[in-house]
Amino acid sequence: IGPDDSDDSHLTQSACTLYGLIHARYIITAHGLDAMYNKCNGQPVLPVGLKDEMGADSVKIFCPKCQCVYHPPPIRSRSSHHGPGNSGGGSGAVDGAAFGTTFPHLFLMTFNNLVPDRISPDSAYVPRVFGFRVHQSARQRSGCGGA
Repeated sequence: IGPDDSDDSHLTQSACTLYGLIHARYIITAHGLDAMYNKCNGQPVLPVGLKDEMGADSVKIFCPKCQCVYHPPPIRSRSSHHGPGNSGGGSGAVDGAAFGTTFPHLFLMTFNNLVPDRISPDSAYVPRVFGFRVHQSARQRSGCGGA
């Protein structure tokens, strides 16, 4: 096998996939939850995957206060290198399966002192266009429509 064969890129991608799967399982163990507590303590949002299958989607951001999932801003890649947990395509986005669908909810159940109070209906944001409230049916189409 020569240095210009594509086996290295296949091996690297397989290693990244394996790392992401191990990471997803580790962070829902007792040691993993403690490690994430030390890393995420004080953060208002948590990482979440919408799918548990590798390569299906990139990581999203879960807000426990409003119970919504957001798309993080795109990562400005320092190089074309695909680091561990990155999905293909050169986007540099972390694969959502590396965190899984379980992590933020199990994390907040474990550390329930970190669960914020929900937004009260009277202080919730009311979307308006030219001063008029946007009807509930229009907000439902946009994904995270509030209370």
